[in-house]
Amino acid sequence: MVIDHRSVAAFDRIPPQYVTAAKNLFRIAYGHTSHGSQVVTGMGMLRTQDSLFAYTTGSSGFLWD
Repeated sequence: MVIDHRSVAAFDRIPPQYVTAAKNLFRIAYGHTSHGSQVVTGMGMLRTQDSLFAYTTGSSGFLWD
């Protein structure tokens, strides 16, 4: 399975319970250089489009809302 920038169009087909399960099971810490901010920018765009993908950031990484 390949999930990349072309997969965004299919995000609305992900069952919400899958996203919720992932948010409960996984913790993400993401350190990056300047070009790595693209991942954070993409996550921010998802967050503004669908509250299912909401998160906040803290000193220990991303925290799911």
